[in-house]
Amino acid sequence: MRLGFPVIAALLSFISRHFLWFCAAGFAVVVVERVGSMIVFPDRLYTGREWSATFYFANYIDHGFLKRGVLGTLLRPLLQSVGDPQLWVLGVMVVTSLCLLAVVAVLTQVLLPHRDNPGAAATHLIRTAIAIGSAGIPHITAEHGSLDHFGLLLMLAALACLLRGRWIAAALICPVAILLHEAFAVFALPLILAVSWHAAPARGLRRPAVIALLSAPVMLAVLLWGNNQLAADTIPYGVGHRVWGRDLIQYSHSYTISQIIAVTWYWLAILTLIFSVWRANQGRFDWVFLAMLSPLALNVLGVDHARWVGLGFFVAVTGFGVMTRLGCIRMPRLNRWQIAGTAILCLPLGPLSQVHPLPWLL
Repeated sequence: MRLGFPVIAALLSFISRHFLWFCAAGFAVVVVERVGSMIVFPDRLYTGREWSATFYFANYIDHGFLKRGVLGTLLRPLLQSVGDPQLWVLGVMVVTSLCLLAVVAVLTQVLLPHRDNPGAAATHLIRTAIAIGSAGIPHITAEHGSLDHFGLLLMLAALACLLRGRWIAAALICPVAILLHEAFAVFALPLILAVSWHAAPARGLRRPAVIALLSAPVMLAVLLWGNNQLAADTIPYGVGHRVWGRDLIQYSHSYTISQIIAVTWYWLAILTLIFSVWRANQGRFDWVFLAMLSPLALNVLGVDHARWVGLGFFVAVTGFGVMTRLGCIRMPRLNRWQIAGTAILCLPLGPLSQVHPLPWLL
């Protein structure tokens, strides 16, 4: 045991030092596995992608107001002018995934850079988890086409606007992102509100209040009128009847006991990481740390629990990076128990896919 932790720390430091190379390797491995799935199931756009493809064809012009209609509205002219829209949808999926991969890799290099000292253990662990961990690059790659990718990109865009003092632009991004997918209001909006206060504390709550007031009516409209029977009956691809005719909260799921245990373990690891960073910064109350917990609420609203782990991990990492940039927190030196508690985040166990969590293990 005494030998194990120094070896683990050295391994995390090595992967962190060669972060970009390991990101490329993590991406390549999942691509090979995903292409194999397409070969095995040639009749599908992609194994399990029927759900994501649904939203590429829902739009406000043909169906009126509905939840998750922004993407289909923007792509409607393209998809109606081509012979095989599914190939173009696949192309958009791949490009979106590559964009998110590139943005995550670059921002990690900038906001959480590698440092060769024992006190950078938390940074080494996060960089390793992003590069090869199941909730990191493999999750992004396997979940290509998910509206979560667009939501994460819009969250990062809003935070970038806040850091540059363009808070009105950030306030306008949020309602659009909620129309794209209402889950944005749960996993991303709390972090944006917290950072908007931190970026300009002298102005008090005015900026967060404006952002919230612009977002609240949109979220209310989605909750009241988001379902759409016309879209449920006429979307030509995907599973529209399961999207625009269901209740807000879902209870049933198809996870096995081992998958439930794995997902719970991942959440505990994320919470351990958040708590460790919070405690290393004098344990003072901070809205950003509270906002990092917001993705947990998705487990009550939906059953894609492995997918929520990926969102929760990236929200936490984004919060760490932004607050480090603002000079509000420092990344701690983790002890052996904290490393043990969060080690699952770094294990390459296969992507945390919403279709089949950890397919290489369970």
